[in-house]
Amino acid sequence: MAIGAFGTLLTAAYMLIVVRRVCMGAVPQQAPPTLADVHGYELAAWTPLVTLTVLAGLWPRALLGLTDPAVQQLLAGGTR
Repeated sequence: MAIGAFGTLLTAAYMLIVVRRVCMGAVPQQAPPTLADVHGYELAAWTPLVTLTVLAGLWPRALLGLTDPAVQQLLAGGTR
């Protein structure tokens, strides 16, 4: 199973490299990438999404606490 999982990861990595080369050509040799092509409004939209995703991953009880009463009611067969 471990060999199969490793093979799957290698295949996915290879396919991503191939698709990138086919769609975008060779990678030019230059300085490390920067965020120069990210506009302020894009950063303003991404920041809350990334923050909430990290918080939900580190502290899932906050999100599950909001949905738990509704889920419990649905599992019990109740309706609103």
